[in-house]
Amino acid sequence: MNSIVRKFTSNPFQISMICLALGASFALAHSEIENPTVLKRVHAMEDMEEARLTLSEMAQGLRGFDALSAERARARLIQQSADLPKLFKSPQMDPKTTALQVIWGNWRDFKVKSNKMKKASKGLNVSSVASLRTGLPALENACQACHRAYRQAGQ
Repeated sequence: MNSIVRKFTSNPFQISMICLALGASFALAHSEIENPTVLKRVHAMEDMEEARLTLSEMAQGLRGFDALSAERARARLIQQSADLPKLFKSPQMDPKTTALQVIWGNWRDFKVKSNKMKKASKGLNVSSVASLRTGLPALENACQACHRAYRQAGQ
């Protein structure tokens, strides 16, 4: 099994194809969301993931470093993370959402985690590949802290 994983993850083209396939499956699942409030949240999360992926691919050398694109991705992360509490304030659900209702029972913690995401986004130095490599772990940890607590497992 490990040799299969290494085979598929050692080739940047294959990694890109896997990401595209996963993105397409997420988009298909999200296209079934009917609640407009939930759909706005999903679009914000997708935008943040796209921005994070742009920066991650630059840091890994899978995409050429472009300072303007990196700054735009950072700006999107800052804006979307700042909007998270507003987007989640209304405790609305949809059968296709991956958000857990526990968000609204732990609202203070959710806001703290959102703020950490915003701070990590603002603190991200996107001036070089080296700075991305140094700063991205804090950003990714902020994402995962919230997802572990407030998103369905395996999503």
